[in-house]
Amino acid sequence: MVSANYFLHMALCTSVHLGTQVKAIMIHRKHHSQPSDAYAMAAGSCPVGYAAISSTSECDAAGSALGLTPGPWASVNWGGSCAKWDGGWGAWGSNWYGYYASNQATAEFICAKVPAPTSAAGTASGSPVAVPSSGGAAATGDPHLQNIHGERFDVMQPGRHVLIHIPRGEPARNTLLHVEAEAKRLGGQCSDMYFQRLNVTGAWAETKQPGGYHYKSQSDVDETPEWISLGRLELKVVHGRTQQGTLYLNFYVKHLGRAGHAVGGLLGEDDHSEVETPPEACAQRISLLTQSADMNNHGSELSLAVASLE
Repeated sequence: MVSANYFLHMALCTSVHLGTQVKAIMIHRKHHSQPSDAYAMAAGSCPVGYAAISSTSECDAAGSALGLTPGPWASVNWGGSCAKWDGGWGAWGSNWYGYYASNQATAEFICAKVPAPTSAAGTASGSPVAVPSSGGAAATGDPHLQNIHGERFDVMQPGRHVLIHIPRGEPARNTLLHVEAEAKRLGGQCSDMYFQRLNVTGAWAETKQPGGYHYKSQSDVDETPEWISLGRLELKVVHGRTQQGTLYLNFYVKHLGRAGHAVGGLLGEDDHSEVETPPEACAQRISLLTQSADMNNHGSELSLAVASLE
């Protein structure tokens, strides 16, 4: 017969062993701790003040901080950015994340907090320009976009680009709203690009103004920008001027969550990997996106296009 002392001994040993494991886990987590609000998860899009994560290394850091583990197919491009996603395995994958999975129906965006700018510099017009915190670099000319999911990227390819297309996937003649911008290089082969033309067409625009709205960087520079209501949305085109005198256009659109249709275009659900790839001849000219886009930032020295669901 096994004595009661044996069971007591085993219980004490197990307790000590488990206690050591728990202590080790706590020490490990403390060593890798991040500020409690450094990362967040959200369904549909990132909350205000946060941006989607496209870097695999930052996705790993965020996943670790949130207590998640990489899924078996974490590196497969399922569409979108870093996200918590069960891969269709339900409870088995409830703590999985993938690098490119935010487009999946049951996924939750994993978002990183956007650092607030620490200083401001004046432009020729006296408007403030956000300056990244120490160690960062801002885009220096190529159109800087932020889509409805908070993903930020540069347009590195010149030409015409569809920013908004509602409903997504419909032929241009059937659209409620179609916004197209033309990006041009103003200088040499790999010089900075800026939006020079912008056309707003579709049923909503043409109901309010026959033929829609058409903007050029060289015209109406001194007009005070105002929000235009189209359907349930509001949009605004703002003229900008660099310190060197280069004229360009900025574009802002909000309330896209009220559109009642899927939103296409670079500011909507469409893929932006091709436009953010620089031409081979300019591949060494990489822009690091650390500047936060702002609906009210009209003094930036680069073309902006910003979309918001709210």
